[in-house]
Amino acid sequence: MKTKQPSLFRTIFLTITLVLLASIALFTYVLYSVYTDSVETDLRQEAYLISVSMDGGEEYLATLELDDSTRITWIDSDGTVLYDSQADASQMENHSDRPEVVEAFLSGEGEAVRTSTTISRQTIYYALLLDDNTVLRVSRYYDSLFILMLRMVSPTLWVLIFGLFASLYLKKKVEARFLPAQNQV
Repeated sequence: MKTKQPSLFRTIFLTITLVLLASIALFTYVLYSVYTDSVETDLRQEAYLISVSMDGGEEYLATLELDDSTRITWIDSDGTVLYDSQADASQMENHSDRPEVVEAFLSGEGEAVRTSTTISRQTIYYALLLDDNTVLRVSRYYDSLFILMLRMVSPTLWVLIFGLFASLYLKKKVEARFLPAQNQV
């Protein structure tokens, strides 16, 4: 009894598909890690630069031009929000229990990554304790790894379609070269 061998086309196409998916997963993970590290470094620098220029308090913070993904929150020593660049500070809950704020009060600076309760997005936070015992927190939201993978679906499908046609082309070339007797029958 003869066992059925997978077709050359199927083998080539499956190989292309597996290599493509593995490459996309690896590259996305590496780029995501590099991106989040870069955001953390940028937030530290932004917080420091803002803190050395913050003599005017809320008035100064309100003059800063920020991109849509960056947020500044100024927090009093009791956790009361004094200023927020994306929400009404008077309506915000006490921030004394936020991990990055607690850490800033204890060690001078703090970091956290979580979903923001105000804007419901994955957010990186950096908090810096100021000389007046308040905390300046700078944060930036970003897409999660899952969202980035979803964004890759359309380009991946195009590459798979290309792989499908390339597999068909390679199959014909290989069969013409190595299986000439079968083509003539």
